[in-house]
Amino acid sequence: MQGSEILIAQAQHKTELVHQLQEQAYETEQKQLDNNLVTKAIEYILENPHFGFFLIYTENHHVFGQILMTKEYNIYSGLTCWFQSVYVKKDHRMKGIFKQMYKEFMKYAAKEKAGTKLYVEVENKNAIKVYEKLGMIKTEETIFEDDFVFHPVKQVKLLIKLELLILVKIVQQGLQATKRNQRTYQRKEKVSQGMTQLNNCKLRIVQIITKMHLQQQRVQQTI
Repeated sequence: MQGSEILIAQAQHKTELVHQLQEQAYETEQKQLDNNLVTKAIEYILENPHFGFFLIYTENHHVFGQILMTKEYNIYSGLTCWFQSVYVKKDHRMKGIFKQMYKEFMKYAAKEKAGTKLYVEVENKNAIKVYEKLGMIKTEETIFEDDFVFHPVKQVKLLIKLELLILVKIVQQGLQATKRNQRTYQRKEKVSQGMTQLNNCKLRIVQIITKMHLQQQRVQQTI
């Protein structure tokens, strides 16, 4: 296309990279990325090219596609170049842009005598089809992670649901006790037990939120 280029991103592309990474995360994984964390991560990569770089597709100096390449050294296979954060803006898809970036990526990997890998969400069927058409092979590996940004949030949501279920159970037990004409102290005992469970849940929620904030602070300090 006229005025188009594929090149390695520089500092002047930072704002567009941040915006596209946020779009990509929400579209593919329904995740809202923290703007400050994304910005610091991109700045780190731009300032440390030995760690990796963004390969971008531009038209008239505007970014419409990107691939993040990071390097991994493995004692078994040597250097591996990882595809990450693959994204092409919606109004520029189906035009062969990713294929062009992929070819440039593979040229770099061949020059470095490196293997290539990527990971993709299993629900992202369209991306999987594209990678298979390019000749990439699905491996038997399983990836484990400790997702300090998102998993604690999921845990908090789960515990809040549990708290509501306990409240419902307390009410149901109170009604059942009334219907059966049980003694007052028995009803109070059931409610007391339920409140103890509820307070334990609240304490656990506070602990998880505190842990999440501490982990995010550590990440901000290391980026």
